[in-house]
Amino acid sequence: SVLMDRLDGDNRMLKLQQEILQDQLFLDTLQMYSDCEVEEQLNKTKEYFVQAFSKLDSPYFQERLKDISDVCMMLKQIVLNTSISYPTEECILYAEELSPYEILHLPNNIKGLVIKNNSMQTHTSILLKEQYIPFVNGVDLHEVAGADRSDRAEDCKENSEPLPLL
Repeated sequence: SVLMDRLDGDNRMLKLQQEILQDQLFLDTLQMYSDCEVEEQLNKTKEYFVQAFSKLDSPYFQERLKDISDVCMMLKQIVLNTSISYPTEECILYAEELSPYEILHLPNNIKGLVIKNNSMQTHTSILLKEQYIPFVNGVDLHEVAGADRSDRAEDCKENSEPLPLL
């Protein structure tokens, strides 16, 4: 069922996040920047891994970097008590990039996604598939002829009004 698929995806994502939060290198790196404010500490921790992993030409490590970035973003939102602001109308959302944490918190009015920087092997794509959320990867709307924020994308339902692409 959709509910069980979603719970399964959530549980796997939580286990991955827990593994990162218990990883000694991650904890040591956080500690290295403990003299900073929380937001700066998390930004510097993320940047540490960006620098370390950018030297590696491995899709595996690039995906792990996205996982670490996701955990840092999640921690910032929890500690700083902030949240992502989503549109309130039904729409297909365009994003440069979305993390698994953001996918797990998508409101029901988001009917589909167009994601510029994503591949089918990311945790983001896996979660979207498990949650039956339609999505397209690798599309830069700014490069598509005539595309701008006022373009509209068609909903998949027959005889429905096009949804705004935000």
